[in-house]
Amino acid sequence: MPAPYTRHGPGSLLALPSGSIASDLKAIALDERRRVATYELLVANETISPVATFAYAIGATPGGMLSWSTITVPSFASIAVTIDVPLPPRGKEQRVVVELHAQDAHLTLDANAPQPRRTIGRAGYAALAAVGILVLGSVVYGINKPRVLALAAPSPVIAGRPFAVAYALGGDAVGSYTVETTDGDQVRGGTLDRKRSAIMLSLPPANEAHGYDLRVTASGRLGDETRVAHITAVPTPPTAPPQILAPVAAPPPPQQVGALPSILLASDSVSSGGQISVTYPLANASGNVTLFDQDNAVRGTAMLDKNGHATLVAPVVTADEPFRVVVQVQSGTSTIESAAALTIKAPTPPTPPPDQVGADAQTETEAGVPFGLPVGNVKSGGLIRIPIVSHEDSLNIALSTVDGAQLSEEDVPLSESEILLRAPTVSTPTTYLIVGTYRHGVGQETIVRRITVVP
Repeated sequence: MPAPYTRHGPGSLLALPSGSIASDLKAIALDERRRVATYELLVANETISPVATFAYAIGATPGGMLSWSTITVPSFASIAVTIDVPLPPRGKEQRVVVELHAQDAHLTLDANAPQPRRTIGRAGYAALAAVGILVLGSVVYGINKPRVLALAAPSPVIAGRPFAVAYALGGDAVGSYTVETTDGDQVRGGTLDRKRSAIMLSLPPANEAHGYDLRVTASGRLGDETRVAHITAVPTPPTAPPQILAPVAAPPPPQQVGALPSILLASDSVSSGGQISVTYPLANASGNVTLFDQDNAVRGTAMLDKNGHATLVAPVVTADEPFRVVVQVQSGTSTIESAAALTIKAPTPPTPPPDQVGADAQTETEAGVPFGLPVGNVKSGGLIRIPIVSHEDSLNIALSTVDGAQLSEEDVPLSESEILLRAPTVSTPTTYLIVGTYRHGVGQETIVRRITVVP
């Protein structure tokens, strides 16, 4: 029996023992010339299991399915997608239905098609002709005006653990984001890639709940537009003590679809920062690949293509670490999950020439600065060792150009005594900036130091 759900204004919230699923479906645009209506679907999956979604239209062709691929929303992730639906013949009613299938739960959303504009008379055409130039200018402005079409983020999230934020940008725009506390202090920030639709974020670890405002801005020559999502970061829930239970009968095996293939990895070990090639051939299904570390934290995710292939980027590690590759595939109403072990190898430090022994390996520290820097120049494409002298609150180390363009960054966990950043590849000696930021009282401290990268 489907689990009950509760309406909270626009959208729906499905409450489950393992978490909740928030969703909303609404019409956002109408193109009468093409006879197409556009809907926006937002889904935030805050449960431990994936959620499968698919949509269809009722009214245009009785019983006809809408041509739209099934989308799987991984656990503790969110999506924001737009759906184009052909309008029915004039005079017929139509509504769009989206079904969400989770483990032991089923949620259905629906939205009516937008109403077409009324037919205007001759007087109306005369008035439209008088302002035609202004309307054309407004259309051009509307097409190119920077817009944030969609923004979806889960809430609450666990502080210190990564989570996914979905977004969509429109118009002639450059996207950026900031994450601020309720006091206005910025803890995260960066640019957004228009070719992608999601980013991974994490909020500072804390022993109590904190609220944050995620602001996504689309900027361009025709102005700016900003959308805000509120996120609550909660502490890691305590581990329940083990309980001694009476033996019970083993549950029946989960439903499976035919003979299941195994995960095929190009290699069972990958170098730090290298590519992880995954193959999981299964016809007529969609799925995703997730990389977990030994603490069961998500370190990367990707969708399987139509041939069952996906590529992940291995995290940068300082010592060999075991990881786990998990494939989740949705086929019909069944979910298939398979896992494989993977080892990510730490890079072997190169041996410097005799006249440069220790030049890149040695570091120096400065009084009052929470991190150190390499002594001398840094080799092109090499690793920059940055020792952590003191663990300041929300310490972040970034590598930037002298013009301020950020190349890479790392949040410094309390358990790490140093971090590694990859130096750019250069053909001539080039100056870069090491930028350290951390919280100090109600403000933020920023420390900037220069390094030189040589061929």
